[in-house]
Amino acid sequence: MSTPMFDPESGAGAPLADKPIEILHVDDEPAFGELCAEFLELESDRLTVDTATSAVEGLEYVADERPDCIVSDYDMPGMDGLEFLEAVRKRYTELPFILFTGKGSEEIASEAISAGVTDYLQKSRGQDQYRILRNRIRNSVANYRSRQRVRMFRSAVEHSGHSIYITDTDGVIEYVNPSFTDITGYTAEEAVGRTPEILKSGEHGAEFYDDLWETILGGDVWENEIINRRKSGELYVADQTIAPILVGDSEPEKFVAVNQEITDRKTYQLALQRQCENLGALNRMLRYRIRDDLQAVTGYAELLENHVDDNGTEYLRTLEEHAWDVFDQIDAAQSFTDLLHRTDADDPMELQRVLQNAVRNVGSIGENVTVTVDETVSSIPIADEAVLRSIVRILVKNAVRYRSGPSEIRVSATDRDQTLAIEVRADGRAELDGTVDRQSTETVQSLNIPGVDGSERHILQGLTDSYGGEIRIADDRADGFGFTVQLPVDRLLSESVRSS
Repeated sequence: MSTPMFDPESGAGAPLADKPIEILHVDDEPAFGELCAEFLELESDRLTVDTATSAVEGLEYVADERPDCIVSDYDMPGMDGLEFLEAVRKRYTELPFILFTGKGSEEIASEAISAGVTDYLQKSRGQDQYRILRNRIRNSVANYRSRQRVRMFRSAVEHSGHSIYITDTDGVIEYVNPSFTDITGYTAEEAVGRTPEILKSGEHGAEFYDDLWETILGGDVWENEIINRRKSGELYVADQTIAPILVGDSEPEKFVAVNQEITDRKTYQLALQRQCENLGALNRMLRYRIRDDLQAVTGYAELLENHVDDNGTEYLRTLEEHAWDVFDQIDAAQSFTDLLHRTDADDPMELQRVLQNAVRNVGSIGENVTVTVDETVSSIPIADEAVLRSIVRILVKNAVRYRSGPSEIRVSATDRDQTLAIEVRADGRAELDGTVDRQSTETVQSLNIPGVDGSERHILQGLTDSYGGEIRIADDRADGFGFTVQLPVDRLLSESVRSS
């Protein structure tokens, strides 16, 4: 069962037993005032007492310090206890005020009650009077604080921008706030005594409301989006939370419903969704058209190789290389787009096969280039092979493009400390125009070098960032030129493996 809502009357959430009480005791006899303060503080370490010897001094203190309770004598020179009470009530209508006087009569008590005294106690002999006074103080302050909390919560509800209503356990509305009227069109007089069925839109089936009632009658909080109908007949959407009001461990006594209207937000979301779908359709159409055109370009380039001299063949090779670049960037961009749209991942694929798919046909870009995948690669199942394949393919392609002379490109992977490291390394020298420090390793994102152009760098950064990883580049004199991709294993695993 969920935690019950805060009940202002019970004081839940801010225990009074733990909160100090500051008292002002006004009596024209300083000795008695000090004695009373000592006994009150001795009776309870929650009570702290300050003293004043006249009503005028007491008014000054109240204006500066605002105590939790005033205890005052009646018979004092200059201004008596009743006059003091009337002066306090002009500014603080409910501040606890206890008349603690040695002069008692029904007439004084009646005047004190008429003036708004909180309690009346006649002085007596012995220590019992201080215990009684302490109890009167604690009860008066507890009631005062409870009333303050009720007013505070009521004010918060009244000024809330959300529609709030309270019902009994049969669903009969007992209270609505002004925002309820603003949103639904029903006034408090029209809503109180009826049920929330006045808002029913007909857009939800019986199961929807059965779940609602089963949840809240069981003492739990129910949260869901709901489509309601205003008094005007217009539909609106709200985020609705209904919670039981519990007192102790008893059954729910009432229910409070808080509704945040989200009609505009839902309308915007639907419009944005339609726009994304339209852009996606346009993207697919353009991508397929570009692919078709590129197929024609590469096909005719191959046919022309038998009809041109060596210089022409070199030009055709360059043309084919750039065509394959565009193919790869289309694939990578699509992977990134799918990731942004949070599309469902394909069936899991072993890492070895993902890497083999990534290097397929890449070697045809350059002469005397061999691309191999290490057979010892981990066989972990990859949840979204298209993303990882796009990352590796771009890096392999760039390693091929910017090697110097005949080269072998090796792709390997190691799984260590929950991190998958995929290395793409060329054994030849890379033509990087001296931009990279030969003795250092830097992230691809921080480099502005041939090998990873601007568009590819953005795609790589987006794909790797989405998995919480990074790509690093190194140009080592002994081992050659290469890239390393580091990705958290748990972000790559299929859901079935992750949950096992």
